[in-house]
Amino acid sequence: MASIQIGYDVETGSVADAAARSGGQEWVAEALTANTAAKALKVIRDIHTSLDVPATIFICGKTLLHCVEELRSLPKDLFEIQQHTYSHVLFKDFDILDHYEPSDGSSLRIPAVTPETIREEVFFTNRLIERYLNRRCVGIRTPFGFPDGLKGNEDILRVLHENDMEYVSSVTRYEQGETSDLFQPFTYSSEGYADLVEIPFSWSDAVWFFNKGWQTGEGYKRILMETVDTIKEKSWVFSTCFHDLCVMKADEPGTRWIRDFIRYGQQEGLDFLSYGDYAKSFRE
Repeated sequence: MASIQIGYDVETGSVADAAARSGGQEWVAEALTANTAAKALKVIRDIHTSLDVPATIFICGKTLLHCVEELRSLPKDLFEIQQHTYSHVLFKDFDILDHYEPSDGSSLRIPAVTPETIREEVFFTNRLIERYLNRRCVGIRTPFGFPDGLKGNEDILRVLHENDMEYVSSVTRYEQGETSDLFQPFTYSSEGYADLVEIPFSWSDAVWFFNKGWQTGEGYKRILMETVDTIKEKSWVFSTCFHDLCVMKADEPGTRWIRDFIRYGQQEGLDFLSYGDYAKSFRE
């Protein structure tokens, strides 16, 4: 049956580390604004409590420390809190200008970190979630995403397994609106981790708004609604990747690009699950 998983990457105050390693971006200064996350979490809480729809927060550890009270205020029956590494490190090399900020064809690569760095980032963020939020972390969204996810990356998959991850969200499509072949969930059984569920995401809001402009919430809303139509027809799964910066900078409260998308999915009779609940159902 078709279902939707709403996921938010809450990362302002953390993402600048990775951006700086790429040579610097114009949005680094905004990424360093810690209270963006706190403000966005209040908007996100209002959306999901008013619509009674679950969501998953993928929090960077560094960002968590700036908005502990806002995270604690999220109702546990609606919000699961999982991780997005500590400082938004890259699991694999990523050519940012292939997807963000249209250019003249030049490239700007953010290099991957070592498996040892990933191990420490994941371990430390798990402990922060336990210490400050009294929650157990079993899921992770990788910073950025990749067409083949973590296939063939046994060293990284081992790190996730050692840190008790039950699911990962690392596979994505960035080409906006091409719904004919959306990636669907799977497990990493061929790498020896049959219990690790991959939940792909599509149509990152950051890619849309960075490329189309911050005043184009209505256009992005149309893409999301068209995707609802597609997954309903094909009984597919659709998992979102929204960001705290986009919630605020693209004026979700004014354009309602998240709220109206969710309402449309409800109207069409689709199920809404947290990423964690979907992963559990997938394994059953």
